[in-house]
Amino acid sequence: MSQTSEVRKMTLKKGLQVLLFGAVVGMLGACGGGGGSKVENTVVSGVVSKGIFTSGSTVRIYGVAQDGTKTLLKEDTVKAGGVYSTDLGTPYTGAILVEAFGTYTDEATNATVTVPADAPLKAAVPSAATATTVVVTPLTDLAVRKATVDGKLSVGAIAAANTDVASVFQVDNIISTKPVAFEATALKAATPAQQKYTEVLALVSQYVANAATSTPTSADLQNSLATLSSAVTLSSGSAAATISSYGVKADLVTAVNDLLAGPNTSTVLASDTAAKANLAPVTGVSSSNKLVSYYLNVSGVTGAVIAGLQADVALTGLGVANGDLSSAALFKSGVLASSSDAALLGYVKSEVVTLGLYAPTQFGNGQFGTIYLEVPKTANVPASSMVVSNVKVVDLSSVTLTGATVTVEDGPVTVLN
Repeated sequence: MSQTSEVRKMTLKKGLQVLLFGAVVGMLGACGGGGGSKVENTVVSGVVSKGIFTSGSTVRIYGVAQDGTKTLLKEDTVKAGGVYSTDLGTPYTGAILVEAFGTYTDEATNATVTVPADAPLKAAVPSAATATTVVVTPLTDLAVRKATVDGKLSVGAIAAANTDVASVFQVDNIISTKPVAFEATALKAATPAQQKYTEVLALVSQYVANAATSTPTSADLQNSLATLSSAVTLSSGSAAATISSYGVKADLVTAVNDLLAGPNTSTVLASDTAAKANLAPVTGVSSSNKLVSYYLNVSGVTGAVIAGLQADVALTGLGVANGDLSSAALFKSGVLASSSDAALLGYVKSEVVTLGLYAPTQFGNGQFGTIYLEVPKTANVPASSMVVSNVKVVDLSSVTLTGATVTVEDGPVTVLN
């Protein structure tokens, strides 16, 4: 063998030794002996409030797959102040759903309310990081409802729903802003964003209390959240998210008035004026306007024989714009409140509403509809001054029911105090 070949073999052997040594050192470093990078577990934390949940309440944290299937990652206990902080025990980067149940003190009534495990409050985020904040409140629950399609949470809809609900209720961020207890000391120490969030949650409590027939329960909360969810229209294109139901707007205005006049509030809020500035925009009603309502009634028939109706109602002086009255402004009520097949439509031209009603399930005398309108506070047009004309009422065979009349009755007027 030549001397050159021998040198080449020695060089190759030495090179392999260097490579092996480097690999061993790398392995040792990865095992922690050489200061290699450490992968951290995901920690999910936040506050649960409707008001603040008591210590001992429970949070369950789920991972959510793209198809909406959820898998329990961890269950934990809420600490004092409604706070929770849960180490998932592993890194996790997917969508997260947090469900919370337990007890809280209602801000509007001071009643202790229990939220059961089978009807928890929920919150969701589309992706998790090493440290992930997920606040759980009625507003985050609304966002989950709006992001749920066919009974499953749509991961792709979570972020937009969170943003839109925050916009509608005038809160900076419903997921990361941490509300505080609805009491003077906590509010005074809170940031403006926390104060607003806390006051809006108190408004929701008042809304629930007003809708309840007695001391509000978890069932009342669920019913009210379902109503609010139906009333919230998410953003689409250039159209912003909004509350589309005049009835819900009116109820929110009433809730603002009741909350600010309530016995608990005077000792909690440093300024009713500041709280009103925070809460008034949530109602969706301009501060210079009021909500007026009118009940539509039919009479003069015998039995459940009405299948169709048309009439013109003059709303002169209310400044109603031309165009279709949305389902939020004109809707079935009274004897048709629970009708699933009746259709009530209205078109406005020159402040005259032309009504059209079709009811395959016939009905009789009574209130059949309500008109809700947002008008200037100075507008004053009582139902007694309205003129109803061109009335035609028919049965299922399109036979005119002679003697039938349509009248308008004043409904509630709602204005922010």
